[in-house]
Amino acid sequence: GAGTITSWNCAAERLDDYRSDETMGRHIDFLFPSIATGKSAMTRRFEHALRDGSQDFEGWRIRKDGKRYWGNTAIGVLYAKDGQTPIGFSVITRDLTEQRRSEDRLRLLAMTDPLTGALNRRSFFENAKRERGRLTTAKDSLCVLLLDADFFKAVNDLHGHDAGDATLQRIVNECRAEIRSSDLLGRFGGEEFAILLPASTLENGRVIAERIRERILDSGQQPGAFPCTVSIGVAASASHDETIEEIINRADEALYEAKAAGRNCVIAARGDNS
Repeated sequence: GAGTITSWNCAAERLDDYRSDETMGRHIDFLFPSIATGKSAMTRRFEHALRDGSQDFEGWRIRKDGKRYWGNTAIGVLYAKDGQTPIGFSVITRDLTEQRRSEDRLRLLAMTDPLTGALNRRSFFENAKRERGRLTTAKDSLCVLLLDADFFKAVNDLHGHDAGDATLQRIVNECRAEIRSSDLLGRFGGEEFAILLPASTLENGRVIAERIRERILDSGQQPGAFPCTVSIGVAASASHDETIEEIINRADEALYEAKAAGRNCVIAARGDNS
């Protein structure tokens, strides 16, 4: 039947680490990760190759030792001497794992701030808009925290830019210690950062913000660290039709109030009843 291996060359042996006698007569599905029950993915690929003359796709393959690699697989149709009757298929795979890793690294670099590893401003907004779009009712809520390092220029002026860079990295690390993997953390530029907490009320956001403020204050007292505090503004979605930009603007106003109130404090946006 379609998918039964009848030939296995040296290149395939090197790629998948199976000898010819270990593959002959077996269905090719064992080289691919298992999927839901029903018609196998490769069976569908062979059907498409018959219909279109060939089939080309990328996906995970499994070597003999169980390790996966990302491969490009090209399926060609083999015909009898009459040129009309299909008698089998040729399957050629190239290992693209390193290429995929390089592409993933480039994609990650395009999304993140190189100094801290936080999302860059553009990527933060794209992801935040996606999260905002997931809210289906006015009862659903998300929360935004805007953080700004207090008197950050003094750190650079007194200790140098390396100290400033280390301080920004520390701020991000302390933020990550208090948020979930599903939360978003972005660097807006300079010493300003944003955190988005999906499925979070204003009170939840205020508690997280206070924990972050305390962590950053305490970590600045550790040996080798440079003291630096943060001011934080907090806002939660007030209505179902409020845009992410409007929520961030209200968090920014609260941040401005925190600065005016003496810094190293958390202020929640007024009129927010989430």
